[in-house]
Amino acid sequence: MSVANNTAEDHEMSLLFFLWYLRQAQGVNRIWLIKDGADEQKIIGGSQQLSIKIAKKLGGIKQV
Repeated sequence: MSVANNTAEDHEMSLLFFLWYLRQAQGVNRIWLIKDGADEQKIIGGSQQLSIKIAKKLGGIKQV
């Protein structure tokens, strides 16, 4: 069940964490629904590009 929305296999995730995750997301429907769901809005190119651009502006990363 956890694989559907996480990168961990079921046996790699504690039940306590999964229950916390469901609570933070306000239930299963909020996680899995498209409209008003947790994954409704995504960043084209991935969210890591934000960190990379900030690091470049701060001089903490070199372009390879």
